[in-house]
Amino acid sequence: MKRTKINPISAKQELEIARRRALKYELFISQKGQCAQCHKVLSYRNEAADNYPHLSHKKPLGKGGKTTEKNCSVLCAECHSNKEHNLRNIYNE
Repeated sequence: MKRTKINPISAKQELEIARRRALKYELFISQKGQCAQCHKVLSYRNEAADNYPHLSHKKPLGKGGKTTEKNCSVLCAECHSNKEHNLRNIYNE
């Protein structure tokens, strides 16, 4: 089986990741630890949990959006999935 070589993350990519993490935390604090859409209490304790904060872009990056405080908010996993993938609320059906 042939293995694909994984390229290391560049310094520029590391800087962008750190900037996004910092912005997500700033928004988390400014939103008082709540999802911007459903107001569920969010927590950084478990990345796999439904209440782990997700950085969401109001105008997607692919459509010219920027990673700025004005264009971003913090959502729970369910709201982010519903927004990004136009899914219904699978938990309350």
